[in-house]
Amino acid sequence: MASPAPPAARGSFADVTALVRSAAKELGTGELLLASHYSMFQAMSAVQILNPRFDTGCAVLSEQERGCMSVASIRGKRDWTVPEIMEWLSGQPVSQTVFTCVYLHDLPSVSSRIVHSFLQLLLCQMARARSFVHEQGIFFEEDFNMDLYGFELEPRGVKPSELQSSMLELIGKLKDAATKGASAADIDALSVDSDLSVARQHLTQLVARLEFILSLSQLLDAIQDFNPELIAGALPPLRESLALMIATQSSVKVDGK
Repeated sequence: MASPAPPAARGSFADVTALVRSAAKELGTGELLLASHYSMFQAMSAVQILNPRFDTGCAVLSEQERGCMSVASIRGKRDWTVPEIMEWLSGQPVSQTVFTCVYLHDLPSVSSRIVHSFLQLLLCQMARARSFVHEQGIFFEEDFNMDLYGFELEPRGVKPSELQSSMLELIGKLKDAATKGASAADIDALSVDSDLSVARQHLTQLVARLEFILSLSQLLDAIQDFNPELIAGALPPLRESLALMIATQSSVKVDGK
């Protein structure tokens, strides 16, 4: 019986472990070397890391995103957050859903009062929802991920009632800008469309999105207080603002994530 053929030659390979370790010692904390044809996404796909915080990246904000934002851009960011919140409530890690929004990583640096107030109120509502789920203790880990991976939900030193009042004030000013033609630049660091009718349309749509988060906050207040009358009163404006959001979905590309 003939003996089995020897395995095919695998080629010439050199062990570069020592070289890589030596090069790594020259890197400081936070430094990373990547080839032009090898992205961070490919690197993270090649190495399994169980903490989702390591698997998530954020794009660097452009100069425009750091400064004056357009009404359409803010509306686009607001539309993006809704499905991300739903993903989080469905069991996905907070680090791979809501906190892929780069603005949430440094709220004090957000120049737009509208975006800043909206995100603060958003975090408060997330904290409340998480508290409700945790207190009931009837969820499975695959249905809701309690781990925050080091992120904080509730803004420190800020009361939800104060955030609601601030949001209500902003909504009133934006409504005036949309109906009376007031300058949106006087309200926030906003750039508006030169076409007055388009500008008013964008402002009206932005108001609907802010009213949604405000109504959601008021609904969670009522649920927390076990007040059926307030719950019933909070539902109609929530449905109305949600319907307008769905009817006017934004096609603006969101860069702040």
